[in-house]
Amino acid sequence: MDSLVLFFDQIDRASLPLVGGKGANLGELSKAGFPVPPGFCLTTRAYKEFIATSSEMDSFFVQLDQLNPHDLDQLRALGQQIRNHLQQLEVPDDLRREIFSAWNTIGKEFTYAIRSSATAEDLPTASFAGQQDTYLNIKGQEDLLRQIRQCWVSLFTDRAIAYRAKNGFDHRQVYLSVVVQRMVHPETSGILFTADPINGNRKVVSIDASFGLGEAIVSGMVSADLYKVKANQIIQKNISEKKIAIFSLPEGGTVKQELPLSQRNKPALNDEQILHLAELGKAIEQHFGSPQDIEFCIEQGKVFIVQSRPITTLFPIPDHLVDSFRVMVSFGHIQMMTDAIKPLGISIIKTLAPKKLFVETGGRIFIDLTDILRHPLPQKIFPKLAANADEKISRAIKEVIQREEFRKTSAKSVFNRSVPRFLFPILKKAWQNYHKGDPRDIKREIDSYIEEKKTEVKKILAKAKGADRITAIENYLDKFLVKLFPIVLSYMLPYFVSMARLRKKLIDLLGSDQELAHLNKSLPGNITTEMGLELGDLADLVRNSPKALEYLQKADDSTFIEGFANLPDGQKIQQAFISFLSKYGMRCPGEIDITRARWREAPTQLVPAILGHINSVNPQEHRQRFQQGEVEALSSQEKILEKVQNSSYKTKRLRRLIDLYRHLGPLREHHKYLLVLIIDECKKAIMSEAKQLVEKG
Repeated sequence: MDSLVLFFDQIDRASLPLVGGKGANLGELSKAGFPVPPGFCLTTRAYKEFIATSSEMDSFFVQLDQLNPHDLDQLRALGQQIRNHLQQLEVPDDLRREIFSAWNTIGKEFTYAIRSSATAEDLPTASFAGQQDTYLNIKGQEDLLRQIRQCWVSLFTDRAIAYRAKNGFDHRQVYLSVVVQRMVHPETSGILFTADPINGNRKVVSIDASFGLGEAIVSGMVSADLYKVKANQIIQKNISEKKIAIFSLPEGGTVKQELPLSQRNKPALNDEQILHLAELGKAIEQHFGSPQDIEFCIEQGKVFIVQSRPITTLFPIPDHLVDSFRVMVSFGHIQMMTDAIKPLGISIIKTLAPKKLFVETGGRIFIDLTDILRHPLPQKIFPKLAANADEKISRAIKEVIQREEFRKTSAKSVFNRSVPRFLFPILKKAWQNYHKGDPRDIKREIDSYIEEKKTEVKKILAKAKGADRITAIENYLDKFLVKLFPIVLSYMLPYFVSMARLRKKLIDLLGSDQELAHLNKSLPGNITTEMGLELGDLADLVRNSPKALEYLQKADDSTFIEGFANLPDGQKIQQAFISFLSKYGMRCPGEIDITRARWREAPTQLVPAILGHINSVNPQEHRQRFQQGEVEALSSQEKILEKVQNSSYKTKRLRRLIDLYRHLGPLREHHKYLLVLIIDECKKAIMSEAKQLVEKG
């Protein structure tokens, strides 16, 4: 099609290059039978013909290419020059004739709404909405022509130029269509969202409505009524005081009017209209296949749709989950990783667990607990386990499993006959750890297991090269968390049980569980605590060397270690850093994401922590605090045991609970430490292969 003018019934969503996002959506709606006021579009070819009449636009486009979008003075001056120039251009005669012919076909007795429609607007990935102008209640052919020209000119408003420049759109490749639509003179107008724009709930339709034209809502002149509908039921009504409205004038144009007091607090929509709009909105959403932002008008009781565009601000949900009720927890938030994860990081994390457990969306990983939580036992256990990571997550799980939507879902629990066979040896080992043996031996076993796995992964990755090496990584990491799960559970279950029972005993004996906080101080063998103490030692070493302190503040990652060599006491400090990084160099913020730079790769990440320690903690104070914590924990233990000193059996059982609590509690970080260690060995191998590929070109 190379027409200059197309009627709505000649347009569908495939027409976007010709009529822009707004025009394509209106044509699609009209063709599908939705109540759209009739109209036509001036195609992008019409815009090109108009621009082609200028001998200066090529020069202006060159200047736009060179524009710094942050230089507002330059941007404003150039934009004004372009707009002034275009307003002086005449509309070509052949185009005039086609516009007036289409206008006569719809009806020259009507007034019209004239809107610009850019080829890069109302897309699923970007929204140019509102960047070009809209003209309402236009009457007569000369005004019609004048406002069409103004729409073309509006492609070069300061805001539109800046948006294209900042987002990498070529100014030459963004064309403008103009939508000319029979004007609706509504009693009520509004905006309908087929998904709640505040919380993203796809099941809730949200409607803003007020009296008169919708421009009063869009411009923020009026606080609109808010209505929400879910499953064909109105679940919320907020009626606002609507002091003003915009109405059409008989002679053309619009006027802002104050509403009479008797009308200001009346609902803009009745229940029947609310439900009809919600149903219509969901039908439009289904047609387009995504949540929609819809503008509507009601004229003499009849609903008209004057625009529909994708909602671009919703957090993405995978297609197969949109219509199902799922309980998912953000893996990143549990790990204090709230930013999006890069693709390689996501790929690694998803490899670590069964496919159905981890769901990727929006650059994040979510743990899908739905099928697990259908079983009564996990419903009791999971909230308690989650409380150790985040109390809010625990409360959310407790609340969501009580919801009607969750309770009535019919999917089967993953707990089938094979699960008890899987769990029995784990529970048996946990039972043994709880009832007998020295809990210190469990730590030695775990430390030995970590060393064994570290040696194992190094050997496996050293044997393979090239693509085989990447495959070896994938095979080693495949469901690694499932393999680790039995070991973790065997010592974490006794810890959680001992904590729960100890809390109950303390309340019985002392009237509160406050002593538990004292027992939790300075736990022996916690790998993260030990790292913090060693970092404090490193800071104390640096604080005694002014030159080293000065060097740290300007150190570079690539020469970080070497830079200490020529400083007074530099070799001693250098060796301390080498020792620290050999033990903890695989760690970093957000360390579960393999793409994050490790301390061994970017040791300057340690500098703020070292300087912060020097500025806020006295020499050796960190060690003294830890020792004080041990004293307080021992004192608390004696205080508790005094309460049962008349019973050797109770003393023995209580001492056992305290031992389990203090010696298994520190192991909470060990499995993560192992995982980070394994991930880092894999990263070394991946980067080694990447380096060779770069060298080979």
